[in-house]
Amino acid sequence: SDNMPAREISVPQLGATSGSVAPSPSVPAPAAMPKTFTAATASMGDPALIKAAQKALMEKGFYSGSLTGKVDTMTLNALSRYQGANKLMPGGLNMETLRSLGVITE
Repeated sequence: SDNMPAREISVPQLGATSGSVAPSPSVPAPAAMPKTFTAATASMGDPALIKAAQKALMEKGFYSGSLTGKVDTMTLNALSRYQGANKLMPGGLNMETLRSLGVITE
């Protein structure tokens, strides 16, 4: 079994249907992009918004916890470090920080 190809190679692209053309490897799959919100649709208590912020913080190296969708101590600490590093107004989850993270697009 040592000469079996690596498992990842045979896994189909997410969202691909039989007969569809696979995207070229150099183009990132849309699934890799964090979910984005607009200022009009964002609700600070929305677990999906909080998860998107946690994911963005994780991708930037500020958060290493689970994507809980809750603004817990670990998330607040990550937000505080990110805000400090980017000279943003401190104060937990706020519009300025969400825009900077790319979670809010408008």
